[in-house]
Amino acid sequence: MIKNNFCILILILFFLVTNNLQANEIYIVSKVNNQIITNKDVENEIKYLILLNPTIEKMNKNEIFFLAKNSLVREKIKEIEIKKYYNIENNYPFVNKLVDRFVNKLNLDNLEQLKKKLKDNGLIYEQILTKIKIESLWNNLIFKKYVNQVNINEEKIKLDLK
Repeated sequence: MIKNNFCILILILFFLVTNNLQANEIYIVSKVNNQIITNKDVENEIKYLILLNPTIEKMNKNEIFFLAKNSLVREKIKEIEIKKYYNIENNYPFVNKLVDRFVNKLNLDNLEQLKKKLKDNGLIYEQILTKIKIESLWNNLIFKKYVNQVNINEEKIKLDLK
C-alpha cells in the first residue's frame, strides 16, 4: 500500500514538473544571419518597450509580440552592420550622456534608480546599455556614411521662412 502511494506521488510530481518545464520552454522566434531571437528575448523586449512607452500595454498581445519581434530583428541587423566598423564592447563617452537622457526620460534622478527600475521590471542594465550603444553607434554610422550627400541651401530656407 505504501509502495503504491509512493509510486502515485512520484507520478504526480513527474507530471507537475513536466508541465512546469513546458511552460518555461524557450524556442526560436526568428533568425537574422546566424543570430537567433528567442521568445524570451521577445518577452524582454516587450518589457523594455512598455517601460519606454506604457501605452503599448493597451495593444493586444499579438500586436505587442509582433512589434517587439520586429524591433529585435531591426536591432540584430543594426548590430551585425555595426560590428563591421565598431567594437560594441568598448566604452564610448557619448553613451553616458545617452544613459543620462534615458534616466531623465523615465523621470528618475540617477543611474542607481534606473538600475533598480530595470531590475523591478525584469530587465538587466547591461542589456539596456548594449541597446543604447547599438542605437547610438548606428546613428553615428549612418551620419558618417551620408553626411557628404546632404546639401543645405541656407538661402532657400531663409526665403521659405519669410
